[in-house]
Amino acid sequence: QPQQQPQQQPQQQPQQRQEQQEAPNDDDGDNDEKCPEKTATFTLIYHRKRWKQPFVLRLNSSHYKKLERSFLQSHGLVSLDNSSSGSDNNNKRRATRHVFHLLVMTLTLRYSSLSGGQLIKDLRGGGMQGAIHEQVFAVLHEEFGKLSSSGSEQNATANTPARPVELVEGFASPWNNACWNFASAFGDLEFHFGSLGSFWDLLRSGPATTTLSPPIFATHGTNTTTNEPRSHLVCEVNPPFSPALVDKMTHYIQQFLSSTDKAMSQEPATFVVVVPTATNDNGDPQPQEPLARKFASASFHNMTLSSSCTAHIVLSARHHGYVEGAQHLRPTRYKESQYDTSVILMQNKAARALLATEAKEHLETRLRAAFQSRHLNELSSRRRQQECEA
Repeated sequence: QPQQQPQQQPQQQPQQRQEQQEAPNDDDGDNDEKCPEKTATFTLIYHRKRWKQPFVLRLNSSHYKKLERSFLQSHGLVSLDNSSSGSDNNNKRRATRHVFHLLVMTLTLRYSSLSGGQLIKDLRGGGMQGAIHEQVFAVLHEEFGKLSSSGSEQNATANTPARPVELVEGFASPWNNACWNFASAFGDLEFHFGSLGSFWDLLRSGPATTTLSPPIFATHGTNTTTNEPRSHLVCEVNPPFSPALVDKMTHYIQQFLSSTDKAMSQEPATFVVVVPTATNDNGDPQPQEPLARKFASASFHNMTLSSSCTAHIVLSARHHGYVEGAQHLRPTRYKESQYDTSVILMQNKAARALLATEAKEHLETRLRAAFQSRHLNELSSRRRQQECEA
């Protein structure tokens, strides 16, 4: 974190310049007729008189703008740019932008510290948690939104209203969240960018309490005065692959689903868990697996063997991928997974009643397509960029 501010505040000098960096390209087809567009890097310079040299922070402009939009929306602001409405308003916006830049620096340092502190300088250190493709969230929203109260898409008619879906990310950050509703590691800081707090704050269902907070978990699907179907809470959880953390997450999810079932809740709730696969095709522990994965196997089996588990999709290594965890600093966005990944659906009774066999098969097909790695397409695009510059 930045040092405590003295009387003279550090000043920021944002600079925008063009880098030899590929713009995110989700197009699965080849395009040989035009060169990939370049994206800009936003440079922030922080300095004080007593510093020997300034602190320079370079971020991808797309992520800088993403943070700015989230900051504005979270605080009910329109813009941080100066306007012609008067010097007082301009001074307030200048001060707000100053605070925003300090928050950006603090946020970047927080996540860099998790990787050993070298992430900002040269991307060295521990690997950052990969994020899920945006297309996966689109599939979840569309497929669960189409489910009718009868539990089968085929039984839905043109007059059947679409089931509202409340899509939440359980483990995200302001850098990589694909949904407006997301939980993150540093709620004390990231609420400035829309975070709802930690996953544990969202899902308070430990042994001592079943209180649900904040309201997105407590009030979903309470529309009892109309004929509209209840909303479907769909929470995607892609936790850091720490055995203790995954075990705690599994316990919280099971407690949450169990509490809703005991209360005979008619409000469907689904958790889409994305974790490394801990078993082979026969369901036995993999031979000579690392010790950490052996500890993780216990929580993995607790999920897959649970009565709340309605689907277990195994994505083969090198046939799916993620978005880089340090995407806000890297010139590339995508990476190919070197290990098998499991997508586990855990649902309460109300949600299980909705997911018919046909819908489940269709959901699996679409999820496999959405998880396909975009790494090779990105490399091809970068090669075309180099050829254009040659």
